[in-house]
Amino acid sequence: MKVFKKILVLLLTIVVIVSGCKKSSLKTEEVIRPKDFLSDKKYEKLVVTIVYEKGYALNAKTISGLQTFLSARLNKPDGIIFNQKEIPDQGKRIITITDIRNIEKQFRFDFSGKSTLTAFVYVSAGDYAESAGNAKVLGIAYGNTSCTLFGKTISSYSGGLAQPSRSMLETTVLDHEFGHLLGLVDNGTNMVDYHRDIYNGHHCDKRNCLMYHAAETSDIVANLLEGGDVPALENFCIRDLQFNGGK
Repeated sequence: MKVFKKILVLLLTIVVIVSGCKKSSLKTEEVIRPKDFLSDKKYEKLVVTIVYEKGYALNAKTISGLQTFLSARLNKPDGIIFNQKEIPDQGKRIITITDIRNIEKQFRFDFSGKSTLTAFVYVSAGDYAESAGNAKVLGIAYGNTSCTLFGKTISSYSGGLAQPSRSMLETTVLDHEFGHLLGLVDNGTNMVDYHRDIYNGHHCDKRNCLMYHAAETSDIVANLLEGGDVPALENFCIRDLQFNGGK
């Protein structure tokens, strides 16, 4: 009887420990909010992990552009670090949000903890299943710390005649999706002055702003050729970030 009781206590202890670990691991990512990116109160360092399928590694200028964009808006005194890694071809010509989440589960190994915040970027060789009509989706932010670029689609709209360079289009889309992770527009970072596009979800209603809805679809190509550079955040968006702990 004593032996049975000892075994029972041991089993209950193991269950509590295992359950506690699982709960802690999930909770770390569940509680991430835009303010955690913007301020240094909880996280003083950001690590961005980029995984890509063969042939779709991000251009060095794209990563440099994101570094500049984030450094200008985030308070991360211990730095912003980028890691880029190739993953096996997933064999999907069309990819769904469920596929994307499964790929993150398989290939994301870094999670936020202590004073380090992490973000995950997946560059897919497939086109997004929810693209509709002539406007093709180039990127999505689908989690508190996760976003996807559709590398094949981006390639088809860049680098050719009457098209922006691949790095310019990549940078525009990637910066835009990180803008969503930072809570823009009215997506976890409150608006100081109203500027949300009532017809296009959490986007800015200013046509020249990085957070204009066209920046994540092929509709942005004409805008880039017209403007000649990666769009910047308008002051409305910048003030929102500043009032939520950013620069």
